[in-house]
Amino acid sequence: MSVPAPFTSTATRDGSRIIVARHDDVTAGGPLITILTDDLGLLSLAPGPAETLGRLLLRTVADTVTVTVSITNSYPELGRHFAHSEEATLPAPADGANLEEWAQLHLLQLTGEGPQYSSTYGVYKVRIESAPVPFEHLVRLCVHAEG
Repeated sequence: MSVPAPFTSTATRDGSRIIVARHDDVTAGGPLITILTDDLGLLSLAPGPAETLGRLLLRTVADTVTVTVSITNSYPELGRHFAHSEEATLPAPADGANLEEWAQLHLLQLTGEGPQYSSTYGVYKVRIESAPVPFEHLVRLCVHAEG
């Protein structure tokens, strides 16, 4: 195996360094991804598991996620219906979080048409239409509410 290249290096939250290298000259076939830490810990992965780990790491370090949502606000008593799309930056859900609860907590805050409708019965729906890597699992997540 040759000297790791290309490689990238980054710092963790506690200041330690992580070096990630790709080796394309591995005799076993496909490329090999190697992760080296300050304490000389070494982890080597094939591309599939490396991509999965990469997505997990991206989700782990993300504080927020910017998604495109479609929002529908209906006020049946007034015969009014509003529908629009917008980008929203939300707290990133942790892996293993209950996504239905996360959606209730964060997506419903995007509904409503302002104070003039606050005392009127409304039917609300928010659906995530697009999300970046590694949050594609949020696409099509939908929440409804009435009140």
